[in-house]
Amino acid sequence: MRLKTIFPALLIFILVLSHISRGYSQNLVPNPSFENYTTCPSTYGQIPLVAWQKPVGHTGSADCFNICNGGGLGVPNNTFGNQMPATGNGYCGIITYHYSGNFREYLQVQLTQALVAGQCYDVCLKWSTAENYPRYSSNNLGVHISNGAITGPGNAPINVVPQILSPVGTLLEDRTNWQTLCGTYTASGGEQWITIGNFYNDANTTLNTTYTPTASFNAAYYF
Repeated sequence: MRLKTIFPALLIFILVLSHISRGYSQNLVPNPSFENYTTCPSTYGQIPLVAWQKPVGHTGSADCFNICNGGGLGVPNNTFGNQMPATGNGYCGIITYHYSGNFREYLQVQLTQALVAGQCYDVCLKWSTAENYPRYSSNNLGVHISNGAITGPGNAPINVVPQILSPVGTLLEDRTNWQTLCGTYTASGGEQWITIGNFYNDANTTLNTTYTPTASFNAAYYF
């Protein structure tokens, strides 16, 4: 990835958030590749094990996958698909659409320091479509940057506008490789939180409902 060295910059690499200044990179995201864990993931929804969280009030909970788990939460093989990590030994996964209606999961974490007003940041994440269990693919993978931790009602889409968003109307459909989503963000100052997921409701989300036609889970799911 190319970064603009004339500006301070910030990189999310599943997520990696880096501050570029005077030729060096300082990562602002704790555990950016979900590499470190307190205990090996043993069931679904254990995102706190990697020092990330779901938004307060939201019931949808992201999953952790790691090479330490030899079963459904393993790497590269797991319940949802087959994918090597982009880096290290782990990654996480979220639902971006669910057949039950307006069901979402999000990843959220506090940065190690606040963003500086007026400085320009590059924001990038890597994604891969899970292909075994989920049947659908979707669009609208985005990143919301905020001063405080955003909250959400139940498992519904969180009603905020992401500053970084995958191309409008473009389905995210690569089950083989990690793809990179990037954007540029100019800080207002004081932003300390990032949240990742699909912030749009079902009516404004594009689907391919036959992406994996033999799969049994009527949802879109992304590593």
